[in-house]
Parts: sequence; structure tokens; C-alpha cells
Amino acid sequence: MIGIEGDGNWSSYKKTSYNSYEKSYYSSQWDWFATIRARAGLAVGNTLIYGTAGVAFVESKNNLWYPGSGYYCGYYQTCFGASTNTGFTAGVGAEYMVSGNWSVKAEYLYINLPSKSFTDMTGPNNISFKDDAHIARLGINYHFR
Repeated sequence: MIGIEGDGNWSSYKKTSYNSYEKSYYSSQWDWFATIRARAGLAVGNTLIYGTAGVAFVESKNNLWYPGSGYYCGYYQTCFGASTNTGFTAGVGAEYMVSGNWSVKAEYLYINLPSKSFTDMTGPNNISFKDDAHIARLGINYHFR
């Protein structure tokens, strides 16, 4: 079976990384994300096992700070500010038809966004950050037929 799926998600995802060379911290917060994906799978009885891949759209805010230096670039002092980024997503899942048009599913998605770079204001360094996420979720779907 093949199909197309789209979804929208509110998020409180936050990731912080430490750069030991620069002695700096970088954090990324995703306020929302959405995906449009193709799904292809094998139906066995009432169960569909599938793979999925497509495009992801992510609204993120990015922060950078150097402890002890007083340098902070973030929500109010804009490094990158809030921006909508486009990347790719891929994953696997299983969906079970419960009754009529209703189904339940379990799914794993990987979302990968392009690197962001800027020139560090504390020196002539070019800093690059990478945003990605591993997402496991459960869902209830209604199928329009």
C-alpha cells in the first residue's frame, strides 16, 4: 500500500550542546514542526507496517552563549532568531485498523535540518550548528474514504 500523510505538531523540544573548543553552549528550541511524507508498506490483516520519508518544516529558536564572557546571543539578542527551516524526515511505523475508519499507530521519525553558520562576534571564528531530532510517537487516525 502507498499513500501520503501530512501532520502538524506543537513542540517543546529543546536540545543543548557544549563546544569544548570554543567553551560555548548552543541550544535549539522547536516551537512547532510539520511534515509531508510518502508512506509505503505491507498490509497483513488489519495491520500496516510501513516506511515513510518526506519534507519537514520546523519553527526553531537558537541561542549561543559563552559562560563568563558576558556574550549571549539568543531570544532577545538575535543570533538566528525564530525561523522556519526546511529539512528532510524519514521513519518507520505500524498502524492497526481498530474499527470502521479509525486506526491506531506507533511511529519513529528522524528529522534533519541543514546546518546554520555565522561568524562569532568574539573573534574571527565561523561557527556551525546542526539541528536534528529522533521522535517516537503514538497516534489515533481517522481515514476519510
